[in-house]
Amino acid sequence: MNEQDVQIIEKDGEPEYAVVPIEEYRRMVAVLEDAADSAAIERAWAEDAAGETISGEVVKAILAGESPLRVWRKHRGCRRFARWLARAVWLSRLEPTIRTSHRKNF
Repeated sequence: MNEQDVQIIEKDGEPEYAVVPIEEYRRMVAVLEDAADSAAIERAWAEDAAGETISGEVVKAILAGESPLRVWRKHRGCRRFARWLARAVWLSRLEPTIRTSHRKNF
């Protein structure tokens, strides 16, 4: 773009507006939008660097209908803890039965 393509509109003897060809205007808008998108991406990366990210596999599994809790436990490696907890709960439920049956045998 050269200065001959721009029309300057003055108000009180001072430049107030610049009229540019439509194609030049569209190009400027695209450049500004790209800059805004780039800034948003940089902010998101900075925020992600401070916290934990979620892999695409986790998101895909949840979107496919799997239990979010199960998917998250698998992702975090909590399977052994879940098994231990299930066993502990199962044993605590059986404990009164074991005590009662033990007393009957003696």
